[in-house]
Amino acid sequence: FMLWTESNEKLLDFLNALNSFDNNLKFTWKISTESVTFLDIDVYIKKGYLKHKINVKPTNTFQYLHYNSCHPVYVKRSIPKSLATRATKLCSESEDLKNYFSNIYDAFLKREYPEKLLNEKLQLNESNLNNNYVK
Repeated sequence: FMLWTESNEKLLDFLNALNSFDNNLKFTWKISTESVTFLDIDVYIKKGYLKHKINVKPTNTFQYLHYNSCHPVYVKRSIPKSLATRATKLCSESEDLKNYFSNIYDAFLKREYPEKLLNEKLQLNESNLNNNYVK
């Protein structure tokens, strides 16, 4: 992932030069003026600023550990909390965070997690919307 401020022609020259150093090492790239996915994060431009949100791949089935499994309760309670904490850190826009919370809330309900637990662990409030770790 990188930002490029020169012309597209210079960018292609640079990328081709990278691929000319070693025959066993080849770089791939995606060039976009709007958004790019890096690891599991979508980085996009909104009103001239870089923003980021969690990338959910089309193959993601949200098949989290079933609540009726024989795992210890602390494990089952920590999964929604850890996903919420991660999302709070990785979503720069409150709307993206709300959408992600909605998706995982529904997914956990399908896995029979109690609503009370989900409401507690996936609590979306002003403090976690305004205090993202990554800006």
